[in-house]
Amino acid sequence: MFDGRDRHNPWLLETGERGARARARAEAGAEAEAWADADAEAGGAFISRGGPCEAMPFEAALVQARPALGDVKANAARVLEALRRERAELVVFPELFLSGYAVRDGFGALAMDLDAPILRELAEACRAGGKTLVVGAPTKGKARGIVHNSLLLLTPDARVRKYDKVYLPTFSVFEEDHFFKEGASLPVFDVTLGGEPARLGLTICYDLFFPEVTKALMLQGADVLINASASPTPSRGNFETVLPARAVETTCHVLYTNLTGAQDAALFWGGAQAWSPRGQLLGRAPYDEEAVLRVTLDLADVAEARRRRPVARDTRPEVLRMLLDASRDGA
Repeated sequence: MFDGRDRHNPWLLETGERGARARARAEAGAEAEAWADADAEAGGAFISRGGPCEAMPFEAALVQARPALGDVKANAARVLEALRRERAELVVFPELFLSGYAVRDGFGALAMDLDAPILRELAEACRAGGKTLVVGAPTKGKARGIVHNSLLLLTPDARVRKYDKVYLPTFSVFEEDHFFKEGASLPVFDVTLGGEPARLGLTICYDLFFPEVTKALMLQGADVLINASASPTPSRGNFETVLPARAVETTCHVLYTNLTGAQDAALFWGGAQAWSPRGQLLGRAPYDEEAVLRVTLDLADVAEARRRRPVARDTRPEVLRMLLDASRDGA
């Protein structure tokens, strides 16, 4: 697996966020003073809901890789290798990495319970290394024969939790609703990052094109939004357009990783990237090859972004209800 510390552009893969953060601070100095003065005059009206965050910065490793189709054991071994090698506190793998994406009718046989032995092994590795892991896999639903396209969340307390993909693309080369049942909830997960409580919102690939999803996660208190993807090359431009938009409209950190290489008729483009709560690019991995993007995140940046542009405070849930009403009227 490509190791970002050992290749041709370590600044891009490992320290790009430092340059972005330094430039942002330099560019925003006068603006920050103006906002502070305005906020003082307004009695704190510009500060978003919630108090200041005192968490320490933490490192995330976004792994883009090509899984072995149908070989859960081999793919899990690669995840274990990354957990043991990475110094990052948060490690993220792409959509359906444990099974591979182009498995089609094989997903039923590969779907796993949350107490599957392979997941217990990964959970113990997270406990041993103090790691938080996000990785894609097919999972069994509550009813016999139901399979979900899921993101698994494994934490240092050895718990295994999951999010089931809500939006299943079934157009062009995509056939997901032939094999999966859509998810029915948008959970936000409590974790510890940087030594302090944090809240993660998980999304999978096509979910990203529905802003109500990430807005709902923000309203539940998400600090960091993760999108794990199996995005083929023709979709690259669309993803790179909406990723910073989701960061700005939620004032959350946005982390993205993707499969790479060919599976069946699809070629995946990689391009793991991280965006600040103000929509600044913190780092991007190379396209079309295996890589690990390492970025340093500070949850205090979420509070600062919401102070500068209080979209979290100003979001009106009743407008989301209008969306529901409009959907019913148009059905």
